[in-house]
Amino acid sequence: MTWNTAVLRGLLSACALLLLLTGCGGGGGGGGDSSSNGRYSISLSTGTLTFSGAQYTTPPTQTVTATFKGDGVVVGTLPGQTLPPWLSVSNSGTGSGDRTDFTVQARPGGLAVGTYSATLRFASGSADGSNVVYRDLSVTMTVREGFSATPNRAEFTAIEGGSFAPAEGVTLQITGENVSWTVQAPTWVNVSATSGNTRGTIRVTPNMTGLAANRYQDWIRITDSVSGGQVMVLAVVQVTQPSLTISQLQFDVTIDSQTPDSALHHSIVISDTAQGQNAARAIPWSATSNSPLLTVAPPSGTSAGAPTTVTIDFDRNQLNGVRAGTLNPSAIISTSQYDNRYVRFTTNVNLPRANSALPYVLRSGTPANVTLFGENFTQDDIARLRLNDQPLSAFGASATRTNASEIALSLPALAAGAYDVSFQNQLGLRRSVATLKVASAPAPGPGEMVGTGNRIKLLFDAARSRLYAVDERYNELERYEWNGTQWNTLSSIAQSQIEDAALMRDGKQLVMSSRDGLRTVDLDTGAVALIPGTSFPNCTSTYGLYVAAPASGSLFATGHNSCGSLGEVRELDLLTGAVGGIVMPTYVESHYYDPMVASSGDGRVLAIGNTGSSGGAYGLFDLNTRTYIDRGDWWRYLHYYYYRMNLDYTGTKVLINHGYMRDRAGNAVGVLPVNAAATLSSDGNRAYIYVHGAGGTGHVEVLDVSTPVGANIYYPQIGANIPVPDDLGTPDPNYWDNYGSVTSFGMTLSADEQLLFIAGSTRIVAIDLP
Repeated sequence: MTWNTAVLRGLLSACALLLLLTGCGGGGGGGGDSSSNGRYSISLSTGTLTFSGAQYTTPPTQTVTATFKGDGVVVGTLPGQTLPPWLSVSNSGTGSGDRTDFTVQARPGGLAVGTYSATLRFASGSADGSNVVYRDLSVTMTVREGFSATPNRAEFTAIEGGSFAPAEGVTLQITGENVSWTVQAPTWVNVSATSGNTRGTIRVTPNMTGLAANRYQDWIRITDSVSGGQVMVLAVVQVTQPSLTISQLQFDVTIDSQTPDSALHHSIVISDTAQGQNAARAIPWSATSNSPLLTVAPPSGTSAGAPTTVTIDFDRNQLNGVRAGTLNPSAIISTSQYDNRYVRFTTNVNLPRANSALPYVLRSGTPANVTLFGENFTQDDIARLRLNDQPLSAFGASATRTNASEIALSLPALAAGAYDVSFQNQLGLRRSVATLKVASAPAPGPGEMVGTGNRIKLLFDAARSRLYAVDERYNELERYEWNGTQWNTLSSIAQSQIEDAALMRDGKQLVMSSRDGLRTVDLDTGAVALIPGTSFPNCTSTYGLYVAAPASGSLFATGHNSCGSLGEVRELDLLTGAVGGIVMPTYVESHYYDPMVASSGDGRVLAIGNTGSSGGAYGLFDLNTRTYIDRGDWWRYLHYYYYRMNLDYTGTKVLINHGYMRDRAGNAVGVLPVNAAATLSSDGNRAYIYVHGAGGTGHVEVLDVSTPVGANIYYPQIGANIPVPDDLGTPDPNYWDNYGSVTSFGMTLSADEQLLFIAGSTRIVAIDLP
């Protein structure tokens, strides 16, 4: 058993006695369980004590008097027990002789309602631990429900002029059997009751009236007049200014052939954390998009009042041409220069796109095999392929997927007209810029087109047997037409500061490049239209230069940009109208000063070369993979300027400045004799050059360029010279002698390569080739 020391009298040693009594065990040590033993005895003024009190109160103490004969008195618990925490006993310090008073205290605290009991043992005996005698005291405490309020904290977060959390408030539980309580609270706290005389609950909420953004903290005091008890509950309200709320920040969208129109339309709701009720703290916002794929409306608003629904829609024109893959456009909700929220659209585009057909000009009444070039072709797309919105079966045509970028079309004899290629899908997107032009124009013949000019480039339109000449001298696009027996001059199209032109691969249009932008020309009507977004920045000495129309479903245009790097290559997507920069390393692009561009016959390779400085940057770009085949600067090629470039059908050979031949890997493989104009055959095996002679003594030479001959070696000639008896006028300085201000005579071939067109300064001639 465990003992508490009471009173020791005379010379008794407390330790000795405690050790002795501890060893005696319940009534041992010579005293047994009696309260007397000859000259030793002990008695108590009472054998029981009873306490009664409410929780969290302290009942009055009670006194027990021990009368004894012995050397002292100690008090403890029964063997094997410990004193319970609600009970304490102490010597009161009173008594005399053989009497000692003890004070017993019982404290209910937070004990559950109920009855609790314990036994105290009072003992005396000899100082040497013998002759122990004891008497037990039974203590009982009855605990009633006492006054209390829980929990002890009521914490809130709140929005200035708006809501608070938790919205249901904090409930205080008041307990007690016999209570009469009152509540005192700070002015910024609401309580559901301020007084009561029974147990119950109080709902605590913030009083948000006039409560500005800040932290508020004070005590709620609940006092019970019956018990005199008081409970302190800490109230805390953290008030912040309203902030913008957006109902959704992430959308996942899949665009494929089965996607319904509803998938293109989305909405978000914008408000603030005060639900728009704090007009003084309303938040102005603006809504924009970081991508042409998304349109956002309305463009601005405020969080005051009712929430605003903002619609975010996919632009169908952009979806019509956007390339397959995962895109991440976003709507941007801005409240200030530095606070932008992004509503992100993870967009998986899984649709085919047709960029061009080759050949795209067919003769009416003749079956043909055509290759459709594009992107993301799957086997399922064959069934969705359309000509003029009709299934292929309607024309007796068929298609076979070659790979993800090619479809082989087998076409029967078709009537003259235009046949637009498209793909059927639920969104009604055509996903194609490819067109077949079926025509019955007569095959052109030799002849001449008299007229002065500086025709730097010639273009032959096989669908109409027309020839176009870019005339820098008179700033016009000349037009000529074969009527079956001779070449007739059509009205020219005036264009200030014309620089270049290219036939688009739809048989319908060509594109002109002038210093102020790009324009299309309708090949049937001659109507001219500026292409939106192609005007150059309004800077001093900024202007457009060259243009190419490869098979990528886009145009590539170059310009001199004095506001930027002084040279740039831009790509115009023909389906979306978007203008962007070509994928190229910055260190190379920065040296493309006034770049020239030219494409291969199949339109899948683009050549880019510097013309404006001695940097000599050059690149051969694969439009299918969007990577460089070859690139470098003058120190690699020892060539500074690229005024003219002519490629064969597949882009395996590049003829530079009518004089140097380079292969796909960038190797110099041969040289052409000095000439006034030159071009390559489609298969890259022959080169045609015009060697000028005064007064109609010039001639054409056909060179064998099928085999590399070496960097500084001339290619051999095939056959005899072909006379050109017409006087073509005086050519510009040739490329061998002068790198500056060179335009040269223009040259091109007919579609069947049976005619060679040469543009002199006094006339254009069409010459039969052997």
